[in-house]
Amino acid sequence: MPCLLVALYLRRSTNERLQADSLHTQEQILRAYAKGHSMMVVAVYRDSASGTSTKHRRAFLQMVETITHGAPFTAVLVRDVSRFGRFYDMDEAAFFEVLFLGHHVKTIYCEEVFTSDTTPMASLIKSVRRVMAAEYSRDRARLVRYGQARATRMGFHVTGPAPYGLQRVMVGDNGEPVCELRPGEWKALSSHRTVLGPGRSDQLATVQTIFAEFTSMGRTVAEIVRRLNAEGVASPQGSRWNAPTVAAILRNPRYTGVSRYRMRGSPPVNETASELVLGRFPGSPTIAQEVWDQAQERVAASVRRTSNDELAGDLRKAYELNGCAEERMLTKLPRRLCWETINARFFGGIEGALSQAYVAEIASARASVEGVLKSSFDVEADSEGWMIQSSLSVSFRCAWARAGSCTGHCHRPQREAGRDLPCEARTDPITSLPLLRDRAACG
Repeated sequence: MPCLLVALYLRRSTNERLQADSLHTQEQILRAYAKGHSMMVVAVYRDSASGTSTKHRRAFLQMVETITHGAPFTAVLVRDVSRFGRFYDMDEAAFFEVLFLGHHVKTIYCEEVFTSDTTPMASLIKSVRRVMAAEYSRDRARLVRYGQARATRMGFHVTGPAPYGLQRVMVGDNGEPVCELRPGEWKALSSHRTVLGPGRSDQLATVQTIFAEFTSMGRTVAEIVRRLNAEGVASPQGSRWNAPTVAAILRNPRYTGVSRYRMRGSPPVNETASELVLGRFPGSPTIAQEVWDQAQERVAASVRRTSNDELAGDLRKAYELNGCAEERMLTKLPRRLCWETINARFFGGIEGALSQAYVAEIASARASVEGVLKSSFDVEADSEGWMIQSSLSVSFRCAWARAGSCTGHCHRPQREAGRDLPCEARTDPITSLPLLRDRAACG
């Protein structure tokens, strides 16, 4: 009897300290299952990432690509449903399983009661297990966000590296310092906390000098960068200084002793917006509050945030110039943006931005046409178009579609000789601009 060729998929969450042996344990269980069922393991895929999506699961995506291009195995062994993924959308989890089946590769859950069974009862239990896996992840995320927000309000540092010039200090239950934490080190006990304290004296002096030059001396960020590089001062990355690094220091409230934590829903269930939680670190701040306020006023006056309409217009110009709507076209923009910025600003990413560019341009063109008409006629405007009353009665109605046409009529009153003169409004599919033309001249 020939052996069934299988692949193993192993996944653990991103907390490597608490799950150091998770992948090894999973592999032992799956190999024992394969041996007991006359299976031969030909590939192993390992992920150390969250199972709520496939964004950072490189091994999973590699497995999907291998299966869709002709895999050398006919089954994938997974320990249970949660290892395959804790997808918040149940259909997403089922999609990948059906995708594998479409390429003659079945998914076997070795420690589930249904394994690879496809009966109605097994499908029902599998759906329940998927919901349970997703709810577990959702509950854990909610508890973690609550705990980190509470610690922030108490003045503790909960996440991320220490800013330039500061350092992380582990404190005990009584608030007394225990030891300093170097980059990459973690606190030893769950009862201990982390706060931010003064770091190296030369770095603290650099931070204070940056704020003094920006507020008291009136220097620009570019001038501060040139001065730091000319004096050979090492940046936080250990290389040369640049404008974004200095601007980040000027906008960081932790130098005033304020701790902050932004609660982001993951997934955003029953949350309308991100909540910014603030606290205050113990000890003296590096920068006085008055100096910080002056710096923020100048930063706000010197930094102009580009509106979404302007960004959408730039994206549309790049689209028309390059003929594509992909990430590489962002490098062609006058304002260089990253892919993440576009996805954060616009619902639907680049396609949403292009749609907004069309809407903004149509609104601008409509306002221009309405201005021209109002200069010569009595115009009543509504959401559908304009109604013009004069000796030459014109009615025009237009549904502003992305690409298409709508028609109206220009006609003389009945007491005058003449005929109806049809007009047409058309949106060009390339430029998406409304073009109004008469089919016959109004004599």
